[in-house]
Amino acid sequence: MEISAKKYYFIRGIIWFLVIVAIVLVLAYFFQKNYGILGQVTYQKNFTSFGNISEVSTPLYSADRNYRRISTPDVYFDAVLPRGASQVNFEVNLENLDQDLVYLTLEKNNSSNNIYNQSQLIHSAKLDNLSTDEWNQQVVAEDGVVWWQNKSAKQYEQLADLLADLANIQKVVYSGFEESDLYLFKDYQPALEETILKYPFRGGLQFLTYASEEEIYFDLTFEDKNTNGAVHSVKLILLKDGEEISRAVADNTQQAGSQHVSIRYPQDKIITGTYYLKVEAADNIFFSEIKTQQHVLALTSRFKLAEGGEPLVGYLSTDELVLTPIHATGEQTISLDSQKKVLAAADKSYDFEVEKKFAKLIIPKNDVVLDFIGLLILNEYSQALFADKNLIQLKDVADLDEFNYIITKYNLQDTQANLYQAIFDLENVFVRNGRFVRFHLYFPGWQIGDWGINLRNIKITYDTQGIF
Repeated sequence: MEISAKKYYFIRGIIWFLVIVAIVLVLAYFFQKNYGILGQVTYQKNFTSFGNISEVSTPLYSADRNYRRISTPDVYFDAVLPRGASQVNFEVNLENLDQDLVYLTLEKNNSSNNIYNQSQLIHSAKLDNLSTDEWNQQVVAEDGVVWWQNKSAKQYEQLADLLADLANIQKVVYSGFEESDLYLFKDYQPALEETILKYPFRGGLQFLTYASEEEIYFDLTFEDKNTNGAVHSVKLILLKDGEEISRAVADNTQQAGSQHVSIRYPQDKIITGTYYLKVEAADNIFFSEIKTQQHVLALTSRFKLAEGGEPLVGYLSTDELVLTPIHATGEQTISLDSQKKVLAAADKSYDFEVEKKFAKLIIPKNDVVLDFIGLLILNEYSQALFADKNLIQLKDVADLDEFNYIITKYNLQDTQANLYQAIFDLENVFVRNGRFVRFHLYFPGWQIGDWGINLRNIKITYDTQGIF
């Protein structure tokens, strides 16, 4: 039976329409999953299906295939990162949670290209069970901060008042902060004279400093020892609360001899507190002198020291230090309080356990790479200020009733539904293989033999720019 031409073209039009709709839907799905064109992308893993979340370490597999039974204090997950994502909400369903503390971390990459974990507390039995008869709880919603005051102690109206008085308070418990975020120094005084550092820094580094009713000023003298003709720059980037507030750039560093780059931030714009100065420089940039008016000076992460210059002397606030000699130019003995190690072989790493806070470090000949996460304090005035802060991490505390104040970044969780979540910004997130970010569930109080936690579901939601 013949089909009329009119009917034929109608059917063909319908088929083409359906094909085009299918293509549009496939493209929309692709762009939504990879670019978040609707403003959000959600990935979910319930262990009956696999998708954009993969396990790096595998807990004990359950027989009914609907959950995983955790058998280790460290569980890692990689998730696809959509392009243009700015924030992520990680939500996990944990049953039979019998651990006091649970942290979720996200891998980040700092200014010295050193990978570190940004950590958030997602469960604390101790905090959840604090007695309201003994403790006052206050929430600073816009900052995600929850803090408690023991009713038997002095009461503060604002968190800033408590932070400003930390030098007069014995033992404050904290979690979810970089320790430096909590620094407000009640007795701080600006320096009366300029400080000159003659340590032979090489390449990028980052300073922590502090300012109150003063300008911020740094002047760096350097030389570009590059021999291949490439053009480099040295950038000074001043940060407050993670945001860039000023920068200075020295371009065309290939000029012969010493050069300068300096940065000033005026007193009338200063908000009392900590600041970071990020120095971005290629490995062939050698610094011979740094002048500054800042009274508080510390280095915050991995950096290099060239040969010569003044012996580096500083005070460490970190758990671990790794030193790697750059050249095999002769032995040197490194002192870390009572520890002494002879560094000889180039490109071999030497590990130091930092047994106490503010251990004194002396590197007589320099010519090493220093790897650490924390603070290396560069003068005794700064060390004395930091030593007065009396800050103790929550994970190191056995009994909270021995303390008067607790300051945390802690989302009060829906424990009845067994749901625990954390929200991270994705600035400086470390991306693996061009597309994955890594999350880490960590149970710091884990005991050998613990294995009863069931991991039911993971939901990861990214905020993206979208097109609407």
